[in-house]
Amino acid sequence: GSLPLALALGCCSDARVHDAVRAATERESTQLERAVAAQQAQLHHARERLHSIADASLREWALPLSRRVLVLGLEGAGKTTLTASAASGGVQGGPLAPAPTAGTHLSRVRRSSAWPHTWAIATGGSQGADEATADGGARRRPGEMVLELLEVGGADALRAYWDRFIADEAVALVVYVVDVAQRNMHKWAKGVDEFLKVRSLCAAEERKGRTLPCVIAATQCDAGQARTPAEVEEAMAGATER
Repeated sequence: GSLPLALALGCCSDARVHDAVRAATERESTQLERAVAAQQAQLHHARERLHSIADASLREWALPLSRRVLVLGLEGAGKTTLTASAASGGVQGGPLAPAPTAGTHLSRVRRSSAWPHTWAIATGGSQGADEATADGGARRRPGEMVLELLEVGGADALRAYWDRFIADEAVALVVYVVDVAQRNMHKWAKGVDEFLKVRSLCAAEERKGRTLPCVIAATQCDAGQARTPAEVEEAMAGATER
């Protein structure tokens, strides 16, 4: 009688051990699966983060140009000569011929940041003001600085649209070109008055929370009858007082 009882007890013990081992194995397997899943999730997050950083870097270098310098001034003030000089890096006889601008003229100037600095330029023009802000697909390359110079003619018909160009949020700076050797008092006074209007428009944009500097670029400074910087500053300050 004792032998069958012992065999029965042994069988029960083996079954309990088997169940316990199986349960422990299942728990360890579940924990291992969770650990593997957590590691995979971390790796996936890391890959996504790296891809995001890489994409952001690529977008930074490949973004279409959105900043530009708006060049304004009366007819004959020297806007085209100024932009030509800037486009050629100050080299005489640059790629832009100083011919009067009939409508608008857009110059994209690229400058290598490595020494020696090299300049390259792509130009475009239009006879209509609504084409002036069209992006020709220019893209910035690593190690390169790009500047857009948008020149708008100074004829009466075009000056009526200056406010629209100034309101373009892509414009980061307004340069008003003035011929300081101009001794025709009517033309000089007209140039001063137009500068006052431009500066007022820039101030209106800044009141909207936008930063839009307006600077004066003087041409013909080496002419014998050229006004001094102090005379130009006094004339422009006088415009404000009027």
